[in-house]
Order: sequence, then structure tokens, then C-alpha cells
Amino acid sequence: MRGEETQIIGALHRLSTASSWVCLPGTHSKWAEVRDAKILSFSTHMTGEVFALMKAHSILGRMMSDGPTDPTWFEAGVRRAQDAGGLLHHLFGVRARGLFSELPNERAASYLSGILIGDELASIGNTQGPVHLLGDPSLVALYRRALESLARVAVVLDSDAAVRGLFTLAQHLPRS
Repeated sequence: MRGEETQIIGALHRLSTASSWVCLPGTHSKWAEVRDAKILSFSTHMTGEVFALMKAHSILGRMMSDGPTDPTWFEAGVRRAQDAGGLLHHLFGVRARGLFSELPNERAASYLSGILIGDELASIGNTQGPVHLLGDPSLVALYRRALESLARVAVVLDSDAAVRGLFTLAQHLPRS
């Protein structure tokens, strides 16, 4: 982790003293478990990078056309990722659904994104309490939609938490 700790420090005032989960979506999404203002654990997921690679350099990308995220197909992908079979099986399902004309080309990227984010959520497990989202508003919105489609509570934190975190850290510097 690099600047993510600073963002989390800037958001501590919004977290309970009990165990909280913070997700920082991105090319390499970060998940941190925070308890009593301490980061207990974290994990990193290459979700965004894998999406970009699949879209630009795979057989799946050749069947996709650009367009805005389709919420229905995105949520279908999130739910599909919760089923048995594993990520690689579900990825091939994007191609199979396209070949059988079940998945329109302009919706395939939304479905793929949902599968990848859904798999990330599945790997975290059914954490207790809300998931706090911190980061770029467009990515936070996708993760919020994914969590809510799985009946999980998402809390959006201030995307400028890094500034607050830097201020908090500066207050703890030794004075000369």
C-alpha cells in the first residue's frame, strides 16, 4: 500500500471503533480491515487491470463495443460471480453468452466488469457491517452498485480523505 493508508487515516472519523472494512477501488483495489483506528489486515486485487487486459487483449474484447455501463448487465455479472464454477469458468461464459446471442456486444463490457468486481467481493467474503468505499467517484459508484445488488450495505466516504489524512499526520510531527 502507498497513499491508501493516508486516505484511511483521513476517513477514520467515519468508521466505528468496532471492526470496519474499507475498500479503495482502482486498477489494483485495496481492502483494509480497520479496528480501533488500526489497520489490521489488507489485501490487493488486480480487478481493474484484469478488466483492461481482457478488454484490450483477449477474445472477449473483440466481441465488445464501447458504451456506458449497463446496470442490468453489470449486476447480472456480479451475481454470476457468486455462483459455483470459479472466475475462469465465468469469464468463458461471457464469450459463450455472446456466441449464443444472449449477450449484446454493447453490454459485454458491463457484464465482464460485474463478473470481475463480483469475484473480488466474493473473495472478501460476507464481512459484517457496511463496506466503506473510498476513492474515485465513478469506481466507487460501481462498487456501491455491486454491493447493493448483493444486499450488502455500502457507505461512501469523502474522496478527499487523503487531504484530511495528511493534515492528521502533520499534527503528529515532532515540533522543533
